[in-house]
Amino acid sequence: MIAAISDIHGCSSKLYKILNILSKKKPQKTIFCGDYVDRGPNSKEVVDLMLDYSKSHNSIFLLGNHDDFFKNFVFKENRYGAGVWDKQGGKETIKSFTGKYFSNVEISEKYLDLIDEKYLKFFKSLNKLYHVENNHIFVHAGLRDFSLPIEKQNTYRPEVNYSYIWVRNEMFEQENPYENKVIVHGHTPVFILSRYDITPEKEDAPFFNYNKNNELISIDIDTGACYGKKLSCLLIDNGEYDYISI
Repeated sequence: MIAAISDIHGCSSKLYKILNILSKKKPQKTIFCGDYVDRGPNSKEVVDLMLDYSKSHNSIFLLGNHDDFFKNFVFKENRYGAGVWDKQGGKETIKSFTGKYFSNVEISEKYLDLIDEKYLKFFKSLNKLYHVENNHIFVHAGLRDFSLPIEKQNTYRPEVNYSYIWVRNEMFEQENPYENKVIVHGHTPVFILSRYDITPEKEDAPFFNYNKNNELISIDIDTGACYGKKLSCLLIDNGEYDYISI
């Protein structure tokens, strides 16, 4: 069994409950699909829970766009404009990791010495953009161009890995599966899919995106945990799907 979780966004209490359930199910592999930080109050605790879980469970950590904001700030990579992260949940994240907040998260140098080295090490290593497992592709946001090989997707705004961690519209416009594989992603909360002319039956459960021929193109597992909705974990077992939502 493969487990996949995305868009935890600092919701540590929901993650704690899901990981307790997963520990009993003993998945062969657990894939965390990004956005561990921002918006929710306990980003540091989320990383603690994931690292502790990974000590006894085979785990893969993918990069999400909000994690990229954190990396951009901490390692001074200058890939995003000033003030962007502050408006996207950076304040909550920096308070979680340091206990402090000085007016603007992106211009203050006072935080860096307050972040424990183990967290810096975790984010420094967070470079994996996708993971292929049998007939599934796990990625934070999706894939932008279904005509290109997965390793050559990054043709548009490559400096921020747009095609893997930011894409939305181009992903949802696709009418057929990508190379006979199912894309498992987060990034776009299920409850806002209506903006892309998609109407899910449930707004707080993973959305299975089928085309007109009943072929499964993708599964959106971002169920809006940081917006007061649920955190979900997709379970894949011999071609069958189930999920946990807390």
